[in-house]
Amino acid sequence: MKAQGPAELALAVALAELAADRIKVPCAEDLATDLWFADTPAERAEAVTECDGCAVFAECAAAAAELWPRFGVWAAVDRSPRPKAVAARVGPRGDRNAD
Repeated sequence: MKAQGPAELALAVALAELAADRIKVPCAEDLATDLWFADTPAERAEAVTECDGCAVFAECAAAAAELWPRFGVWAAVDRSPRPKAVAARVGPRGDRNAD
């Protein structure tokens, strides 16, 4: 098992603290992970909108920067692979290539 990095651990602690206080975050609700890791871009786009105002947004963004996940929505960013036609116009980290 891989050791957790500091940002990943901070996210886990923040989620545990919220759960102890019975505060839910959108991605942790029943069946919500289906949206955050959905097969279709439209469903993942819906998850992106749910991140707005999340109590652990900063921790999630830091964990994503540390983990470099290859799929799913993390801190309102869809990190799933793009079709090649889109990837040619938009770089691997979302930066637009100069034309």
